[in-house]
Amino acid sequence: ERTLIFRRCKAAFQEIQKHGTPPDPTTYALWYAYVARTPPAVTVAVDKLLASGRALDRYELAEIHREYLADTSAEAAQEAIGKEFEESIQDVSELIKSGMSQNAEFCSTLHGIESSSQAQNVDGDFKSMLSQLVSESLKMAESSSRLSQGLLATQERVKKLNEELEQARQQSLLDPLTAIARFTTGPAAVRDTRGHGGPLTAGAPKLKGGGLIIHAGLLKERQDINVVFHTHTEANMGVSSQKWGLLTVNQHAMRFHNRIAYHEFKGFEFNLFMRDPLLKDIEGYKVALLRNHGSLVLGDTIPEAFVMHHFLEFACRGQIAALSAGYENLNFPDEEACQFAADQVAKEGEGLVGGKDWPACLRMAERLYPEFME
Repeated sequence: ERTLIFRRCKAAFQEIQKHGTPPDPTTYALWYAYVARTPPAVTVAVDKLLASGRALDRYELAEIHREYLADTSAEAAQEAIGKEFEESIQDVSELIKSGMSQNAEFCSTLHGIESSSQAQNVDGDFKSMLSQLVSESLKMAESSSRLSQGLLATQERVKKLNEELEQARQQSLLDPLTAIARFTTGPAAVRDTRGHGGPLTAGAPKLKGGGLIIHAGLLKERQDINVVFHTHTEANMGVSSQKWGLLTVNQHAMRFHNRIAYHEFKGFEFNLFMRDPLLKDIEGYKVALLRNHGSLVLGDTIPEAFVMHHFLEFACRGQIAALSAGYENLNFPDEEACQFAADQVAKEGEGLVGGKDWPACLRMAERLYPEFME
């Protein structure tokens, strides 16, 4: 079984080299699962990408990892493999140490016999054989010592590699642009700290205003979300100030039909008592317009929140443009058509809450601002 693990490790690295994919922990885990064919869905998904004949996209690979491997059981399996590897090295090291000790005792015994034979009249052939045994024993001791030193060096390299992998894993929890599959693991651990306004970084100022009331307040109380987007754009401020709210006058607005909340303006969100009314008004919703203020989009992941905000912004821009002709000249699809369109979005691709759009955004960011990956 151990030999099989090592073969799979080697095969995973060969796939990384063959396809030119980044040698990071996420990609390695994906290729390891691919060569191990466990789970089979990973192999099917990757083979589908390979069959397209185009270069593999790191973000598409990350999406496969997110869907099939980004859970605690996968992490536990990877940790178990690493631990087993370290334990194997330790076992071999202990065997060598034991052999070196026994060899030292044997060598000492041979030296004693050799000294005794020199003091007595012993046959020359026996002395020659004894001398050869001592020589071979010393060579074995030297070889064992070199092997032991090599294993110690390997242990140090494995330890350093594990530390680097842990640093990469921790960074993946903090850097949303390099951790598509890990968004749901980090925020829960800091939700309470955020909710009370405490800083995440030593020496950082305490949260206040909208950061405390809107962002931290929602993260603390809404256990179904990990991300809060709150923006003030010309378009969403404009629509939030119109008495009719978001109108179903363009297809982007259809996805929010009967799925958007509204919160009346009662002043700036500077005071803690303003948190509960906000929570009450948006209960059960992930998208809201804050009247005379701006937009609010909640998500389980950053891709989900980002893409939903993107379409909300397009819907608002479209509405502002359409109203240039006057409200009386707008064309409204009937209720049945609006509801059907909203249901289509909800049912297709898990609500189309990230899908191909997020990887496309990252590809564009990499082309325009390649330094963002650093």
